Amino acid sequence: MMKNMFKRGISLLLIAQMGWVSFAQTLNVSIKDLGDQNIRLEWPDMGDGFEYTVEFSDALNPGDWKPLPHGDGWPDRILGLTDHLSDDLSQRFYRIIATPTMSEGNRGRLISAESIATVSALQLNFVLAIAGIETIQAKQSARVFKVVYETVDAQGNSVQASGQVSFPADAGNPVPMVSYHHGTVVDRNDVPSRYALTRLESIVPVIMASNGYLGVAPDYLGLGDSSGFHPYIIAKPSATCVVDLIRAAKALAEQESYTLNDQLFLFGYSEGGYVTMAAHQELEALHAEELPVTASIPMAGPYDVSGVLVDTMLSDQPYSNPFYLMYVILAYHEVYNLFDDPAEIFSETYATRVREYLKGSMTLDELQNQMPKVPKAMLNTEFVEAFSTDTNHPFRELLRQNDLIQWAPQAPMRLIHCGGDLTVPFENSQLAYDHFTQSGKTNIEMIDPFALGDHSQCILPALQIAKSWMDELKE
Repeated sequence: MMKNMFKRGISLLLIAQMGWVSFAQTLNVSIKDLGDQNIRLEWPDMGDGFEYTVEFSDALNPGDWKPLPHGDGWPDRILGLTDHLSDDLSQRFYRIIATPTMSEGNRGRLISAESIATVSALQLNFVLAIAGIETIQAKQSARVFKVVYETVDAQGNSVQASGQVSFPADAGNPVPMVSYHHGTVVDRNDVPSRYALTRLESIVPVIMASNGYLGVAPDYLGLGDSSGFHPYIIAKPSATCVVDLIRAAKALAEQESYTLNDQLFLFGYSEGGYVTMAAHQELEALHAEELPVTASIPMAGPYDVSGVLVDTMLSDQPYSNPFYLMYVILAYHEVYNLFDDPAEIFSETYATRVREYLKGSMTLDELQNQMPKVPKAMLNTEFVEAFSTDTNHPFRELLRQNDLIQWAPQAPMRLIHCGGDLTVPFENSQLAYDHFTQSGKTNIEMIDPFALGDHSQCILPALQIAKSWMDELKE
């Protein structure tokens, strides 16, 4: 259906589409003027087989369409959106896209599994001793596999991803599964499927396997064998790559004659804490019967993307990891098409470098060294002014859409975060804990293992607490 409407100087063009191809069925879209430059679009549900997105353009030119953010958060299906228009806007065009929901079909299909190592308890305990970890010990050898599996990207398209799956060498009884989620990396080879004893995060699932778990660890989209740019701190692709690796790991376990019990644990640190929270949310919202969560331990993650992260972005204070904030902007651009020209967001100095950063050819340390100590200095002053003053700024709405504090887990959860963390402020976990407990949840616990500990100092105590709790719950 196509409809023109002229109201208060705003020209609205509505185009209903299935995917990217127009279809004959009429989609009756209602348009409401809410006053104060707010326009509300609503449409009927075509059924459970469809999901909806709204795109806008201020000029009817091909390639200018951008997603209209919604505040309902993922993974809810939406049947209406409100657009907050600026006073100087003379026209805006919209199109509503009804996309067939991605069939579960091949999601989680195991494409390949390569045995890459068998690691002894002696080797693992030697590495743990060097790292100064005394409370975690390997108990048996572990078999390590690199797997490639089918999943979906942020737009729901079928893609391949990679990860690690590790088995205890001598599993007698049925074993539980644990999914571990690593922290921020930019090197696509600095991931769990590229196993090495010197790469500490790649041995976490192996250590869990040596303690009688089936350990899995996704590389994430855009890393490992997955093509494209990594969708950093974006909820949906963060979760789906976990869900589908769990499915692939179950298939591999059957091939390798392992029996699983019904327990599923989730844990991760930093970005991995965010991924843990997103995966827990998706599993309970969309896959509760297939893959019920036993417990999760999100550790030091940026769950309040639109609040605490924004405050850090706009602060006048130096920040220890300024590239993290550019990483967020670039990732959101890749998924949501934030700008036509980097200069719309970045200052002249950094706008010219953005395309080089997008190539992923530099290490994280090299990228950090090229960033200003005060992250706001990399941004266009006009963008900072608009973003700071407009609580409904489109980018802010997209960040809000990827917050992970406005829900309530059913399975037990322990939030672990050190009070002295300035890289990912402690407030992220406090806000999540407060919301969950105010929702009436009594199975949520908040743990600060080292009140003065910073982001890096908190890793080992957090991992030790996480493993200890999983061992208590393990059947």
